[in-house]
Amino acid sequence: LILVMTVLFVNEYLFNPTFGGIERVTNDIVLELTSRGNFRFIYLAANHLDLEYEYPAETYILPEKGGFEEPKNVEFYKHLLRDCKVDLVVNQRGWKPFMNNVLEVGGVPTISVVHSSLLGALQIYMSECMNHNNSLNGWWRYLVKVLLYIPYKLYKYLSYRCYLKNHYCQLVTNSRKVVLLSHMDAEELCKMTHCSQDRVCVIPNSVRIPGEPICLEGKKKQILY
Repeated sequence: LILVMTVLFVNEYLFNPTFGGIERVTNDIVLELTSRGNFRFIYLAANHLDLEYEYPAETYILPEKGGFEEPKNVEFYKHLLRDCKVDLVVNQRGWKPFMNNVLEVGGVPTISVVHSSLLGALQIYMSECMNHNNSLNGWWRYLVKVLLYIPYKLYKYLSYRCYLKNHYCQLVTNSRKVVLLSHMDAEELCKMTHCSQDRVCVIPNSVRIPGEPICLEGKKKQILY
């Protein structure tokens, strides 16, 4: 008797390796484990990419827009878990509350993967805010930033950080494991959510760092990877 493990990968977009890093990582994992046998892989996404690719797994798209906030999509997800006899769900969008309300649905264990730093989304958001609206010049721009812009963005920063903290607390509570890129992120998540370290797993990206010291001074271009 040969036992086959059915693994469902979930993302906002189908895992086309030409689209981005998460998609490439998932594609490599599926190809490697498929070559070893005893695995069945399924892709589920909220949106379809208009890119031609022969996926190495069965593919499904949620029937309605709006992700898992839509009741019809939640029912579709439940039926998919049951009909395909899914043994494990891999949430590849752990840095966003994409799957928070369907984690551990039907008793199927879920692994949530955060493919960025915990506050990566916050850093991108604030960078865009600070670069926005450069039409004002001189002392007018300085005055507006001091009196209005900076306090407002500080409020937005604190609000968004609180929003992310609530998201990660829910993610840790409802996932069997949360996979992070570094031990620093793991420590930060444990402090943020007060979870035990056995709920967290660290798997770094496979980037090889050169053995010799790297000098970043000057404008000389260097190939790091």
